[in-house]
Amino acid sequence: MNHWTLIILTGLVAACSAKKTQEVTLSSPGAQMESYVPTESEQAQIRENVARGLLGDSTMFPYVYQGEGRNLIYQAYSMSFTLETQLALAAMMNQNVPWVKPDANNEKNGVFATYIRNGRELSLDNPYIQVQYINKSLPYCSTLDSVFLWMDQNFLKNPQAQILQKRTPIRTASGKNAFYKSYTTGSNPNPGYRQKWISNGYIDYDEDYFIAFGLTTMNEGDFDLTRPIFDDLIESFREY
Repeated sequence: MNHWTLIILTGLVAACSAKKTQEVTLSSPGAQMESYVPTESEQAQIRENVARGLLGDSTMFPYVYQGEGRNLIYQAYSMSFTLETQLALAAMMNQNVPWVKPDANNEKNGVFATYIRNGRELSLDNPYIQVQYINKSLPYCSTLDSVFLWMDQNFLKNPQAQILQKRTPIRTASGKNAFYKSYTTGSNPNPGYRQKWISNGYIDYDEDYFIAFGLTTMNEGDFDLTRPIFDDLIESFREY
């Protein structure tokens, strides 16, 4: 099972690339960096990264730094931004999340971090929020309209599925608008099927990338309690 398939199966936010999974060649930036001896200038940059509070070692990608207060700094390619970790959330780095493959992140798509509710076990059964980046060159990802159209087609396949919240803007701390939409996938008697409550949000970061946020829960109560926290996390977005 490749990284793109994992993105779809676990309800993550980059679902718009699903129909072309076999056409994407994944790189392994972490492995490449481990086998390369840094130059003196690169070693100086690594020391600077560590001094700035890099979370994880210098081979981890995307880069996550401890910012001021409860802010984390996220950086990859042309993207650099902060999110404020809400008191009800704990941020988990990729190397600590079993369903994320850190070495599969590349210029097309990657996971910055996974947030879980404080006091809850790290599990697909419990609420989690993932922050990703998505390259607009991917199929169905060129515009926000195409992303939301794909989500409707995907999440509303089940006749029992519903839109819980229509496409809604959130004004972020940076002044950029994020847009999110919420669904329940509905009940289904098929063995192994599990109903989900999902909210996906997107920020049009630049000409190449969307920043994407995905909340996934397995029951309505968790969704109702976590959705406002999800909104607050998106609202805290600020370019760095």
